[in-house]
Amino acid sequence: VVLFGATLATKSKGHIAFEVADKIWPKGFIPYARLLCGLVAGGFCVMIVILSIHYLSDFYEQWKEGIGYI
Repeated sequence: VVLFGATLATKSKGHIAFEVADKIWPKGFIPYARLLCGLVAGGFCVMIVILSIHYLSDFYEQWKEGIGYI
């Protein structure tokens, strides 16, 4: 369901955003709040990439040594 919603948002040239920031913060602070939200989302993506690389390298080492595999 989430992927379907994201597909529809992309097709309609929309995007998924933190809309709460527009309602909570004063108008002058909104660009900074959006920047912070983007940095947090980007940091999460970088963390997932680093963990994926670590997982794959560990998996490759185990595969190369034949640990736990037939």
